[in-house]
Amino acid sequence: MVVSLLSGLTFKSLLDVLVYTGKSDEKNKAYWRYNHTGIHVRSWIYSDVWDPSSEGHKSVKQVRLIHKSVAQRIAKDLKKEDSDKWVSQSDLAFTLVGFVGSIVIVPEGFGVTESQDLNDYLFFWRVMGHLHGIKDEFNPFGGSVLSAKRTVYDMAQFCLLPSLLNPPEKFESMARAVSDNYGLLYPFIRYATDLALDNNGSYGESVDESYREVIAKLYPLDSKEGKKQLAVMKWTYQTAYKYTIFRLIFDFLANFHLELIKLRVRLATWWKNKTGRNSLLSL
Repeated sequence: MVVSLLSGLTFKSLLDVLVYTGKSDEKNKAYWRYNHTGIHVRSWIYSDVWDPSSEGHKSVKQVRLIHKSVAQRIAKDLKKEDSDKWVSQSDLAFTLVGFVGSIVIVPEGFGVTESQDLNDYLFFWRVMGHLHGIKDEFNPFGGSVLSAKRTVYDMAQFCLLPSLLNPPEKFESMARAVSDNYGLLYPFIRYATDLALDNNGSYGESVDESYREVIAKLYPLDSKEGKKQLAVMKWTYQTAYKYTIFRLIFDFLANFHLELIKLRVRLATWWKNKTGRNSLLSL
């Protein structure tokens, strides 16, 4: 998720919205903001989003209300009537691709085999895109698997890579706010770009191979920690994830972590209601 999230921050329209909200521009804020996102995503996966009483259904409604509210606030603050310009159909499509795009074009880079699993995975996210307000004609996963691969490939080669060469303002500071909770920034970027360039020309027009050298200079792995982090990521995603036992362990740890986050939120809310003061648990 971190690899995809950091890649998504290269899209200026998405970054502008995140900068405006001010919810993820510091390490601590980003930690809470994106762990809450993880809780939302988990509810979509593990509950019946079509059941109005389910956690997933309530989550989807909440997220849509948040998107609508943010778009209206930005339009009002900028004194522009058209709130559809913010959190637009293209923004929602970019966000959806950000969640799953890397796995779509390079499934082996995340331990996924080219099988029915990928078809099912795309179907799930196609439905989630629909539920979050993406019209069918703008849903990047509305067609075949090959069509989805070509769409994501084009976005990676002609949006992601050029944006990393000339990133939007605030990209690095916002990206570091996220990555500082999990490791160094540059290994995450290099993993994403290596995957894109290793599959150069696989699903569309090729880009200049000089991108690889330029990106290596812009986002160098000068330290032993950076090189080690990239090596661990490659082993985890490309080797360990192939085996069911490792996936079960990682899933358990991720779910346990999110349950702890939910518990901290409940305790912090209880403390604030009882005393009127913020709890250290909310830090």
